[in-house]
Amino acid sequence: MKQRISVERLQELSSEQRERLREWWKPQDEDWYIYDGGIYSVIEYPKVEKGSLPLLSIGQCIELLAEKDMIHLQSVFAKISHGILSPDEIIDALFAALKSVL
Repeated sequence: MKQRISVERLQELSSEQRERLREWWKPQDEDWYIYDGGIYSVIEYPKVEKGSLPLLSIGQCIELLAEKDMIHLQSVFAKISHGILSPDEIIDALFAALKSVL
């Protein structure tokens, strides 16, 4: 089961969406992020450089959607509960919903 969004998915965001994501993100020890083409762990590299983007976890996607748009979040939960999404599709569905609120 995929636990985080991929670098490729982050590249789908516009500049404005990336900036809004950076504003929302508060790095924590368990987070992973991309910067200058590399993937880093906050635990190993705690000095998160300006311009870094988080590789959001399922939980972080849910948290952001809960703050911004419960309707999209409920839609994803409905698809999960009805077996429409496979475990590997959950993070992609959450990210697709996030793109609409960023």
